[in-house]
Amino acid sequence: MTAARSAQGVRLSKKEARELEYKRRVYELAKQRKATEDALQQRDEYHLPDSYEGEGARSQRYEVLTARYRRAPALPPAPAAPVKRPTWPQLHV
Repeated sequence: MTAARSAQGVRLSKKEARELEYKRRVYELAKQRKATEDALQQRDEYHLPDSYEGEGARSQRYEVLTARYRRAPALPPAPAAPVKRPTWPQLHV
């Protein structure tokens, strides 16, 4: 397993590496959004925002709210049979 390193060559913990990756992802998304906004600004016309009032738009509006409930994590497999463990009196008699 390779350890993540910062720009200064310092070894990062797993938590720090996850935080750094998260920050990099946020930065990339911000750059993409900025590029999109700049492209719209270069056009010399007004850009109408997406409508939430049209047909099918209501589902589009609430799509973000319900997205995490559709991607349910996989459950671990159930045990085959219950394990019979000795009780306290059985162990200490």
